[in-house]
Amino acid sequence: MAKAKYTKTSVEWAPVDGFLGEYEVSNYGDVRSLSRIIRRKGCGEMRTRVRILRPCWLHSGYGFVDLSRGGQQHRAYIHHLVLAAFVGPRPPGQECCHEDDNPKNNWAGNLRWKTHQRNVQDMVKRGRSCKGRPGAKGEQNPRAKLTNAIVLDLRQRHAKQKINMSHEARLLCVDTSVVRDAVFGVTWKHL
Repeated sequence: MAKAKYTKTSVEWAPVDGFLGEYEVSNYGDVRSLSRIIRRKGCGEMRTRVRILRPCWLHSGYGFVDLSRGGQQHRAYIHHLVLAAFVGPRPPGQECCHEDDNPKNNWAGNLRWKTHQRNVQDMVKRGRSCKGRPGAKGEQNPRAKLTNAIVLDLRQRHAKQKINMSHEARLLCVDTSVVRDAVFGVTWKHL
């Protein structure tokens, strides 16, 4: 079977499981709220219009939307909504996997239900896991947020004059603990 092309010309919409008549998800990961009448406490009824929801993105790259019903919010990961709508409900013991390793690509043709073990095997095979590179240190580690040069520079500047670690972390777009651990040798011990 030939792999489907990624063209947004063939957008399909399907109801969001558990929110029939309220929300729909596209095969490209867009989520929309449908036109309907909402009953609000103390305000009577209000008609909503069809609108695409703006997703929120986690640091890990995964997107989610908040769906509401009866005044209660329900957080839903976009990749889960797409798979449930276009492939089927999650089988027991399975998790959502992105075939291209890009958590922001929520196209139905890019998503699969797989076991956790199979997902980890894919991570190792594609070099997204330290297990795939035994002994990977520093820049060789696929999870590294810093480079050897940056760590050495931070250490040298800290040795001369104490640096503001939170300021350096903001400049590097990392958590303060990443800078602190690198400077004090908790991580990057090989340098």
